[in-house]
Amino acid sequence: MNRCFLGLFVLLFSSSIPVLAQTAGTLTGEVLDPSKASISGAKVTATNLATGQKREATSDASGRYTIPDVRIGTYTVTAEQTGF
Repeated sequence: MNRCFLGLFVLLFSSSIPVLAQTAGTLTGEVLDPSKASISGAKVTATNLATGQKREATSDASGRYTIPDVRIGTYTVTAEQTGF
């Protein structure tokens, strides 16, 4: 019984290691105007407040954007589009 429990513990612990080592994530969102209409082609910038590093994306036809591999930290996110 103890051997089974130990095997289960090792299996569960080893499968959680990649979660503990996570250093980046994906930032996703949607750019909307005040009437909640989607804004396509908006330039979205995520700026890391500690380092000043910037990552950019452009919103798609539905106003959605994705910025992959964003390092862990605190960010300011802005969106720009002509006319807004």
